[in-house]
Amino acid sequence: MLSKVRCAHTGVVNFFEQEDPQLSLGSIIQRRSGQFVWRCHVSESGDAGTTRDIAKAEAALRTALRDWRYTG
Repeated sequence: MLSKVRCAHTGVVNFFEQEDPQLSLGSIIQRRSGQFVWRCHVSESGDAGTTRDIAKAEAALRTALRDWRYTG
């Protein structure tokens, strides 16, 4: 199960597994342009992307993390 935590200072949303709540598996940041950038920190292919919708960014990140779990 994933949990997410938004940093009050930077606005970065980090995603963690319950088993290791100190290691961020992925993150979403908002650029000044309004774009949301998502990154999967654990995939070997460096999955990442941008969108104007934070819900779409979160869905894409969750998909990348799910795919990583099944291949890892």
